[in-house]
Amino acid sequence: MDSRALAERYEDLARRIDALKLQSAELSPRAQRYQKLAREAAAALRDVAAAVERRDAEGARKRRVEFDDIARGEAALVADINVVCR
Repeated sequence: MDSRALAERYEDLARRIDALKLQSAELSPRAQRYQKLAREAAAALRDVAAAVERRDAEGARKRRVEFDDIARGEAALVADINVVCR
């Protein structure tokens, strides 16, 4: 999957989280963090794609590393959300 397609998936995730309109005091802040993570991941991936189009290998590499750092936090956050939902 290319960077732009993956970015769109993260944007869709952020929109879906927003559409949930969560009221839970325990779950809502976690969902907001996940939404923020998804938007940051999408932005990084769009920047990677743009850098590749400009043939800016170093710019693409830097943003890809930033995306990887963002994405590393996803599993722990999802696990935390799952604990609250059980």
